[in-house]
Amino acid sequence: MRIPLVLFLALAACAPHTPRNNAPTQPVVAAAAPIVRGEAGPLVDDYLRRLEAYGMAGSMLVALGDEVVLQKGYGLADRAAAVPIGVDTPFVIGSLSKQFTAAAVVKLESQGKLSVDDRLERFFPDAPADKRGITVAQVLMHASGLPYLTDQDMMGEAPRTEMFAEMLRLPLEFAPGARYSYSSPGYSLLAGVIEAASGRTFEQYVAEELFAPAGMTATGFMGEPRWDAAPTHSYSGSFDEGPMREFGRMDRGVGAGTVITTPGDLWKWVQALRKDTVLPASAREKLWTAHIPMAQPNVSHGYGWNVIDTPKGTIVGHAGDLGGYNADCRIYIERDMVLIFESNGRPSGPGYRDAVVNNVSLLLGGDPHPEPPSVQDVDAAALVGHAGTYTLPSGGHVEVRVEGARAQISADSQAGIALLAGAAADEGLAAELSATTAVVADATARKDYAPMQTNLHASLPFAGMQAEFDAAIDELSGRLGPYQGTDVLGTAVVSPRSARTYFRLRFERGSDIGAYGWIGGKIMAIDADLGRAGETVFAPESADVLAAYDLFTGRAVRATFVRDATGKTVAVRFSGPGGEVEARRG
Repeated sequence: MRIPLVLFLALAACAPHTPRNNAPTQPVVAAAAPIVRGEAGPLVDDYLRRLEAYGMAGSMLVALGDEVVLQKGYGLADRAAAVPIGVDTPFVIGSLSKQFTAAAVVKLESQGKLSVDDRLERFFPDAPADKRGITVAQVLMHASGLPYLTDQDMMGEAPRTEMFAEMLRLPLEFAPGARYSYSSPGYSLLAGVIEAASGRTFEQYVAEELFAPAGMTATGFMGEPRWDAAPTHSYSGSFDEGPMREFGRMDRGVGAGTVITTPGDLWKWVQALRKDTVLPASAREKLWTAHIPMAQPNVSHGYGWNVIDTPKGTIVGHAGDLGGYNADCRIYIERDMVLIFESNGRPSGPGYRDAVVNNVSLLLGGDPHPEPPSVQDVDAAALVGHAGTYTLPSGGHVEVRVEGARAQISADSQAGIALLAGAAADEGLAAELSATTAVVADATARKDYAPMQTNLHASLPFAGMQAEFDAAIDELSGRLGPYQGTDVLGTAVVSPRSARTYFRLRFERGSDIGAYGWIGGKIMAIDADLGRAGETVFAPESADVLAAYDLFTGRAVRATFVRDATGKTVAVRFSGPGGEVEARRG
């Protein structure tokens, strides 16, 4: 039994649902050939193929001016069936969907059916008194005062009028208009505004007024039958959250994160915006105007888009996350460049978009960026002799397993876990997080969830998670017997804000290894039934030198295997940011 990673919009186990909306349905588009052209295309392709060798999965589109120079998939849509990601593989794009909601609002304004200065009471006559005066513009720019998320299960079914009423009952966190604070419930209410002003369902209006005129035939909404045959699975760590059809409708996320699309269709949409073929220029300008400052310097929010001022010009963009799905779309105004990336993988908290889009931008701008080691083709037979257990000077062990032309290396101690992660020394933070893990994991195994709730990241509402914990613990105790205790194996500190702690839950007839991913001292990722702690993929630079590469920090760790005069492997020497250590066989 695995506890899935839960991130950004709370993802709970769900069954397939029949779609509510009547939006037009199209068959999944036939596979198209990749595009790699010009000088920039091969440059980016080489970089992404190296990232792919270290686990990256996703679909990338790069456009310079009106020309697409790269459009290609990397990694697997379905790991178990070895189905590759292609040019037309569809992905859930999470909160990147919000810019479509914003576009629908400003289009309705251009049609004379509403004004962004309208108050919510016009569309929701029964709204509570504290919500009636909130303007549509305040919701669009995330200044409504509504909270980040609802405390209800985003994946659960709810009649639309009931869902809107739920959102309106949420307590305000500050006076409307006072400041920026990201709110998904606010955008769900905008779906209601669109329905009231247009006389159509949200899905109908967006599909007919935005998708269709932009030529977006491969774009739709969660829960539509067309996605039943889609090959894309969502992966949080090694956990398979299932194929796209199992995500259902996500009723409470309508307007906030329910669009499914491809990079190619998003490119059509960007072109439609830039050429003013779907919206009048005045409406598009409202989307991309900096209306309110965000927390980061030089970053503001428009309507459904972030507006970023950089030394090289303005970037208009937005990203999205849902389960393992993650996406990013950026328009570099002065550089006349568009980067679009969609993925179905989230290794240990961040999605692969965090490892790809910034670095591709730096690469194309000629700026310094992390360079992954090159992977060489090596006969798998040359690696077999490296498999085995090695003892560290500290007394801990590393275990090397060889799978094809790769090695999987794991550890059973703090020193080993930090070494494999290439972690710089931060013993204080590692000790602090390990101590907290000991308390939280032990209490959770005993079904005392108070410590977990206290240490859970604010973006992960605890409501709805308890049933998942109960089911996981019941499954473990049913298989392994009564719970006995928790051993913390160690913490890998990746950055001052990010870390991962591994622990072993002991039961009467066996044990189970789990992990917590930490962001800013709070639990952002939960994994269980790992089998091994800190297991890291090492790819060959040669038969005796293998490298692990952290896609998010750019850290490389090399494992150099030492042979004796007979050719037998007797030691492995690790070198990286954590130092150099030799472990002896046996």
